[in-house]
Amino acid sequence: MSIKILGGIAKGFALKTPNEISFRPTSVMLKRKVFDCYQKLGGFIFIDLCSGSGAVGIEAWSRGAEKVFLIEENISNLIIINDNLNKLKKIYTDEIECRNIFVIKDKVERWLKNNLFNNKFLVNFKIDFKINNKIIFYFDPPYQQIPLYLKVIEIIKDFYSNSNSNSNSNSKSDIEFWIESDKKNGIVPEKLQELNLNIKKLFFQGSKFIAINTL
Repeated sequence: MSIKILGGIAKGFALKTPNEISFRPTSVMLKRKVFDCYQKLGGFIFIDLCSGSGAVGIEAWSRGAEKVFLIEENISNLIIINDNLNKLKKIYTDEIECRNIFVIKDKVERWLKNNLFNNKFLVNFKIDFKINNKIIFYFDPPYQQIPLYLKVIEIIKDFYSNSNSNSNSNSKSDIEFWIESDKKNGIVPEKLQELNLNIKKLFFQGSKFIAINTL
């Protein structure tokens, strides 16, 4: 099974996806709706949490994201991600050297807690929030894992508060938090609002949706 990059420098590039029954890629129509509104992501750091095949993060890279982080804990999915990136590197070698894609094996909650709040992460990946202060977190866990949604939302909110409290008024982080879910099986938009997320845009495909939230 494969899906194609929809736009940007790698438009049309075929990405392999896992064959496992439990794997649920973001629907092409839903992804197209989002990226039709975000066609150019130059200057953004894109952090793809529960990245699966890496398709959404690689789509963001294709559209200009400066750095992309693919966070995934499933070994089978990681093999697919690395296969996709190896093929991508053969065609876009120079571009990937300039705009890196990092693949990280870890649980999402643990990685966020261990990396977002310390300078080691910033140094290792050469991130300066005075320069790279535009960040998109994309979160697409199994829809039924409501407790994980709630934990990750709190971590991202704490990171936003922490990063801006340590910045001057001219270098505040511009953070967007993209959350994919399903009104039937997952967290619903109304709950996101209760958690003090500001829904900037809401894209639906059937009961599935991606909420573009600001903090």
